[in-house]
Amino acid sequence: MRLRNLSLAVFSLTFLSVTLVSLTAIAQPSTPFHFTPTDISAEPNIFFYKIGASWPMNHYANPDYANPTIIVDNNSATIIMIVSLAKDVYFPAGFGTIMNAGGYLTEVTYNASWLGNRNITAYSGTSQSYLKLPLTDIPYGKQTIQVYATCNVLLYNNFPTDTSAYPVPQYANSIITFNVASSIQTPIPPGPTPTQVPSIQPIPAGSVYALSAAAIVVIALIAFVVAKKTSHKP
Repeated sequence: MRLRNLSLAVFSLTFLSVTLVSLTAIAQPSTPFHFTPTDISAEPNIFFYKIGASWPMNHYANPDYANPTIIVDNNSATIIMIVSLAKDVYFPAGFGTIMNAGGYLTEVTYNASWLGNRNITAYSGTSQSYLKLPLTDIPYGKQTIQVYATCNVLLYNNFPTDTSAYPVPQYANSIITFNVASSIQTPIPPGPTPTQVPSIQPIPAGSVYALSAAAIVVIALIAFVVAKKTSHKP
């Protein structure tokens, strides 16, 4: 009888302990898991377009990807720089994508060869998720531009039970080299005009005979005069 009462008491204490632990766990909600910047892959997209082109110059699917060239018929070129958030957030360790609440760009800076490679801030804030910026007055020749962009990706704390979100910083760096050329061929300057050498015209045969006869007459006349002077000497 005592053994039975002891077993009942142990069972009651065990049940009470489990119940208290369960109630404590319910009363204290667990902290949601938060990803760090190195856990995910969602860097901003950075692309450059020619005017009127549908494919980015720095996209691997572009036929001119290896050597982009801009042909213009005036004194300079314009390109369009577009920076946007990634469409999907990848979780490499889980081999999949993560449900996210969007995000926003935090900063976009660039430096360009035709602007002395000085650092220029194109955007700084928390209100934009897409930036489209024309870069104008790019002169002829080989040019380079480098862009650095940062953003915050918003991930749900515990979707769908908790749709509040927390930011995860991401960044991207892109550089492109391209050439600006003129559609008008530069004319080759003419070389110096060669000096005209007067051609020697042959003397007609009749003139040769007349000159020969005149020479004979002159020589004979000179000989006659010389002979006459000689004959008068004592």
